[in-house]
Amino acid sequence: MAVPDMNPEDLDDFLSKVDQVSDLIKDIKAGDNKEAALEAADDYLEQTTDRVTSDRSVINRTVPQPPPEPLPEGVSPEQAAFMRSIEADARERNERRVKREADALIPKEKGNVAFKAGDYEKALEFYLEASRIDPASPAIYSNCAQAYIKLGNFEAAEDKADWAIRANERWVKGYLRMGVAQCALGKYEQAIATFKTGRGFSTGKERPVFDRYIDDTKLAQELSMREEKLKNAKAETEEVLKVIELGCSKLEHSNVDPKTLKSDLEGLSSVIATELHQDFFRLRGGMKLFRSVTSFKSLLLIAVESDRSTVTEDDRAIAIGVVCSATQLMVTATRANEASRREFLQGDSANVGVLASMISTSHIQVVTNALKLAAELSQSSRVCETLLAATNPKIVPTIVSAIVTSNLDEEVESVAFDMGIAALVNLSKLPRGGQGVAAEVNGKLGVFLRDQLETRSTASRAITAMMSLVGNAASRSRLADPATLERLIAVVTSPKRDIMTLPNALGLLCNLSLEADARERLQEAKFVSEVITLLQCNSSAVVSRVAQLISRLCVNTKFAEGLLLSGDLKLLIQAKRTKDEFEEEIFDAVVRTMTKCLRFCPDSRAIVADCGGITMLMPALRGTSASLIGNAALCIADLAQDAALCASVADTTIVADLLGLARKEKSGMTENCAIALSRLAAGHPTHLARLRQLDGFEVLHSRAPKSA
Repeated sequence: MAVPDMNPEDLDDFLSKVDQVSDLIKDIKAGDNKEAALEAADDYLEQTTDRVTSDRSVINRTVPQPPPEPLPEGVSPEQAAFMRSIEADARERNERRVKREADALIPKEKGNVAFKAGDYEKALEFYLEASRIDPASPAIYSNCAQAYIKLGNFEAAEDKADWAIRANERWVKGYLRMGVAQCALGKYEQAIATFKTGRGFSTGKERPVFDRYIDDTKLAQELSMREEKLKNAKAETEEVLKVIELGCSKLEHSNVDPKTLKSDLEGLSSVIATELHQDFFRLRGGMKLFRSVTSFKSLLLIAVESDRSTVTEDDRAIAIGVVCSATQLMVTATRANEASRREFLQGDSANVGVLASMISTSHIQVVTNALKLAAELSQSSRVCETLLAATNPKIVPTIVSAIVTSNLDEEVESVAFDMGIAALVNLSKLPRGGQGVAAEVNGKLGVFLRDQLETRSTASRAITAMMSLVGNAASRSRLADPATLERLIAVVTSPKRDIMTLPNALGLLCNLSLEADARERLQEAKFVSEVITLLQCNSSAVVSRVAQLISRLCVNTKFAEGLLLSGDLKLLIQAKRTKDEFEEEIFDAVVRTMTKCLRFCPDSRAIVADCGGITMLMPALRGTSASLIGNAALCIADLAQDAALCASVADTTIVADLLGLARKEKSGMTENCAIALSRLAAGHPTHLARLRQLDGFEVLHSRAPKSA
């Protein structure tokens, strides 16, 4: 049976006729010149349909015809006849469309089979056949575009993707295919715009895909610009590039003497100093060292081989030296360079196995360099996905195994520990990595870190590692277990405590207090009193962390009353604020605690007043932190309810200070300043007059919340 041959020109002709019919119907309904409109409709029918007069067939002469349906009110017979012809035409076209789709499905499915088998040319033939049968299908056009992309014909891919979007402007895959083709053609700005348009039509699950393509296109654009810079390199740079090119060419030789290879690797590592050098090294194939340099791969096997009986100690020592130099070169080549990081792994989980084998070896320098490389690579979220996708071995347990065997009293091993923790922190930023790291924190990693708290020489490094890990909520929950918490409390309260370790230890407790059980333990009066004594410490960093911890713990009336009754609130308010980088940080934490105490325990007002009241808070209004200013304004608003305190600042610039802040862009801070102004104006006539003099009422009404 013949297949209707409808090409894109036929589609455009059909759409043109639809527009004509639509215009005719609008003219008839408008009624401005009904006779002319009906005459135009008749002319159109004369041109497009074969008229059949009544009673010409035998059937019409012999079979009684049913009575015609009554016409709707206001519709003439001519209009009804015209509408019936339109409906019949629509039914006929729909039937043809359904048939086209069914006929096109056969070659389309054949194309899908060929595509999955990797036969892209055959797939393209079937897709093109399907598009000739059903030229209105966006899916078929986007399939054609994908096949062209696989064949490297990006101009044709862009054209077919354009047809997919013409057929359906919301066809998401059309934008994906077009963007990929445009990126391959170097049309980076157009590609980014295409991806962004497609993202606007996409669903929640599809948006991360578009985000990845946008990210990749921006990187490709950046690399293109950097490659252009390479072409225009200055003379002094050209000398370095020659050294890199010579070094990369040497790496390609399969039978290189190990000592010579080590020297070449160290030479390359010493000259790669800029992003330009990194790019040139990558473009000359340097990042393929671990994958394709035969001489290096054989030495790598010797270095990580656990069975020492198969090689001599000298051979093993040479192999280890080469591997360490190669790994250090990779660290240098990938540092802060996204393209080089991705190039190292190439999205291949097999390369993760090479990295894992180095991390798992018994030689500490190989392990240290491998963990340095893992820490550098894992700064790329895309590389993290590849690292986490590998299952044999899994990268997170491999890194943890290296960490828990470290002797933190040894310098090299402590570096390996730090690098391993850095890699875990980076990996935990992805959901899959976060779960894996949390599971290890709940297991041997958590036990290892807790044990390090027992020794003064290792406690500082363990606490720093914990501080890094608590950014992940699941890890924080596991680190807040009672045993670890008690050891941390001992580190803070011990008479032999290390003053250098205290800031991080207090900061860690502050983070762990986000967990309800840990917070309840830290709110105990004995611990709070011991921590408050640290306010007398000469270290501003320690004073700052103490103030932050108390503020974090002040979450209910019971704790606020405890601070008031014990006199600890007064000690906190009087905490010294030296002129250093911690001054505003301490002030902010103290003011936050005051704000909470005033809310939970109104009796705190007397203590605050005794410590300077509103006058004491005025310097906070000149701070740089919106949090500090906002909380200070809330305290002032509360204290201004006391007539005496309100009068005590009548001769100051407090109204002008608050008004200047309230005039800024509306935010929580400006609202708090407006509340303070309204309380001051209500509490003393001088403040009211000053507010009126400065034309502050309009600002007050626009900034203050309705409840104020």
